[in-house]
Amino acid sequence: MEFSKEKIRWIIIISAILVILGLTIAAVVVSQKQAAQVNETVSELLLEDNSETLSAEPIAITTISGSGIMVLEKPMYLGAGDGGSGDSAFAKTLTATVLPVDAPDKSVDWSVAWASDASRSSQQVNQYITVTPNADGSNVAVVRCLKSFEGDHILVTVTTRVGGFSATCQVEYVGVPQTMTINTTGKTVKTDTAWNKSMVELQCGSEYYFDLDLDNELHAVGSSYGNYTFSVAAYGSVDVNVHAHNNSTGEDTYSVETEEHKVGDVLESSGYIYTFFSEPSSLLPVVHVELRDGKLYVKAERAISSLSGINGNRGGYAERSFKQYTDGKCPYATITVTETTTGLSKSINVKTIATVTNVNMSAATMSF
Repeated sequence: MEFSKEKIRWIIIISAILVILGLTIAAVVVSQKQAAQVNETVSELLLEDNSETLSAEPIAITTISGSGIMVLEKPMYLGAGDGGSGDSAFAKTLTATVLPVDAPDKSVDWSVAWASDASRSSQQVNQYITVTPNADGSNVAVVRCLKSFEGDHILVTVTTRVGGFSATCQVEYVGVPQTMTINTTGKTVKTDTAWNKSMVELQCGSEYYFDLDLDNELHAVGSSYGNYTFSVAAYGSVDVNVHAHNNSTGEDTYSVETEEHKVGDVLESSGYIYTFFSEPSSLLPVVHVELRDGKLYVKAERAISSLSGINGNRGGYAERSFKQYTDGKCPYATITVTETTTGLSKSINVKTIATVTNVNMSAATMSF
């Protein structure tokens, strides 16, 4: 009977050992599975450019065989305008989306490097682009452009600390202009007190070129900008003396009156501002405007005060000559130049100034 009790006791001890051993093995297996699950929690990594929607550029997602990595290849255009959310043309936000959403550790590291075919690859890339995460391991970073690298590409890469998954954003410089000016350096610019407007004075018979300057905060506008269109509008009117004659010799003047003629804008394709100083068949050019080699070209044909005209009718004719500017306001033209890609525009006011064309003495001879 005692032998049986001893036997039972050993059976219980051995069974307990086996149970403990089994539980230990099970715990190890579970631990390994959990570790594997942790390593597998970061299965995808996507990069999102929060600064701008580039609908014209398709997003290409490529799966690297055998790695489980999904790389979002999306170009970022630095110097391409305000992306919102506090971004500027030369500082944009990138967000790395780590999947699945319940991954316990989504920490990432950021890096920047030249593309393999970059002509500037021998230069330090951080002289052109910097990437600054919001905090250590943050999935949000600010990509900042320091100077132009037009023609090359830079790669911003984010890598997960768990699993080593990567995604890349290709960055290029387009250099959108932020400001535009019509350079009046060397020109006479005065305030016309009658109109209370700043105007460029153009001497009649002279030609003028105005540089069209585009700029941005890096002072490096991209080469794809600098195509322009222009428009012109004229303002003001003149009072005209009209002498009507009822015969062709002019011996009989039957009326003298004053007419008001507005300065008309019939620019369109010809590039001229005309004044309807006489009948429509006698349009006289005042200002000629063109775009030449990326510059604004303006020629002052003649001053309005020097215009005169004659038009005939059956049995007589009418002479028209300048009397005065209506209300003392010299007519002027506003020239507006627009950069076609960005829509940036700038305007200047111009008016023609009479030049000396002749001189007469009150008497041809004199004696004492």
